Amino acid sequence: MSMDISEIRTKYNNGDYTYKAAIPKKVCDDHVFDEELSVKRNRELIKEHNENVDRLKRYARSQQEELNKRLTYDVVAYIMDYYNMTEKQAKLVESFTYQEYHSCMSDYFSYIDTFADFAFQLLPVNSTYDA
Repeated sequence: MSMDISEIRTKYNNGDYTYKAAIPKKVCDDHVFDEELSVKRNRELIKEHNENVDRLKRYARSQQEELNKRLTYDVVAYIMDYYNMTEKQAKLVESFTYQEYHSCMSDYFSYIDTFADFAFQLLPVNSTYDA
């Protein structure tokens, strides 16, 4: 059985769908890591540092994408279970709701049931219709 939408919302609000990592900022080309080192070595350190920051940002983006997929999966599973919809139907409801309300996730979670219920009412009883 899938989670209820309130459980998913609570997990979201608790940060369970958000990748958390401290990523340092890039440094300027004229940054000095150590005054005792040569200019050449400081430049090498700048390049290494900034490449590492870029690598950390790429990793954070990929991790956040996976967490976003997990959120979508959880919401779609909820819609499928609670409203007895096919996966395709549930994905359409979730996708529409996300497109309309992702700028305010509180609204997104509030409207999931509204649109799922509306779609459910439009479907024939015991429908095998695959939207």
